[in-house]
Amino acid sequence: MNATQRHGDGGWLPRSDRCEVAVVYDDIFARDRAISLCDRLASHFKGDLDFKFTWWSVRFLKDPEIAHLAEEASSKADLLLFSSSAGVEPSPDLKGWIEGWLAHRGDQEGALAVQVNKVKGEVPPLESYLSTVARRGHLDYLPLTHSSTTFLPQPARKPGGPQRGLNSDTPLSTQSSHWGINE
Repeated sequence: MNATQRHGDGGWLPRSDRCEVAVVYDDIFARDRAISLCDRLASHFKGDLDFKFTWWSVRFLKDPEIAHLAEEASSKADLLLFSSSAGVEPSPDLKGWIEGWLAHRGDQEGALAVQVNKVKGEVPPLESYLSTVARRGHLDYLPLTHSSTTFLPQPARKPGGPQRGLNSDTPLSTQSSHWGINE
């Protein structure tokens, strides 16, 4: 969908009303939270903004072909969303992949959002790392930690099943039930 917007000199320029979103998630629970958030975004902006979502599981980024496709999508995305159940320190492979798309973004505007469970008073290593990435890439940074029930419910979980973080060797059981963007 194309529209126009007023330019500073009073003229009109075409602008795209399409928001490209690259979603990176570490497990099924993080993916479900991200799906819920993306559904809400699309619903909230329906008629004003079209979204194109691409979805990338961290565990598949080890495949060079998938990693390349994900890097390409992320380097062009208006919004990058990292959704993690654990928020653990990213693996060296994941950091290398992040550095790859960051280098290809250039000066393109955009935002990096991090949706992660958070223990009160602590900044998860993933959140800390990605806030630095956002600064280096001149991206707006949106930490979407679970701290408000008004915006996004926690997905249902299987009882007794482990949750895994970005470092797939690290199990984690989370109890956070909510998060918010407007706190």
